[in-house]
Amino acid sequence: MRALLFIAPVLFFTKMVYGQQGYPAPTHSKNLLFYIQHDRGQNTFVYKANLTKSKSFVTNNPVIVSRQLFDEKGEIKPLTKIQKLFAYGIKSAEVAPDNYQSHIVSLPDQKITISLDSNKTPIAETCVNGTKIILERIFIKQTEGTSGLGTKLDYIIFYGRNKKGISTKEILRL
Repeated sequence: MRALLFIAPVLFFTKMVYGQQGYPAPTHSKNLLFYIQHDRGQNTFVYKANLTKSKSFVTNNPVIVSRQLFDEKGEIKPLTKIQKLFAYGIKSAEVAPDNYQSHIVSLPDQKITISLDSNKTPIAETCVNGTKIILERIFIKQTEGTSGLGTKLDYIIFYGRNKKGISTKEILRL
């Protein structure tokens, strides 16, 4: 009983710190690569593959980024200019047909490979802490007392699947 009294608060605190229980997933998931959420509201930044009718990437704009405003009834809007330039925008360079080296503008060292799998399904792959994952979502924990262009982060959680298809999460501490 004593152990349970100790373990229960630890488990609750761990879930509270690293989890995002109750956060909604994007409602329009066609060609979804991954999405980003943070601890200051449930609005979500959505990264989708921009594909032609023949299932190839649109060369000059392979990824479309939008925001779904769950705090405002789930409305979907484009990024603001500031969000695009300094936070959630994405830069991509083609390295081979239907294969792009990309990064989120605020995380230039975190490389993301955008490509098509063997079924012509778009995927985003990244490496975190030496583990390669097919990215599904990212959760950002912002440092208390920071905001706007001065926002700092405590950590980032990358959720996805490893090469065996097993769900995984990797925490990048900043």
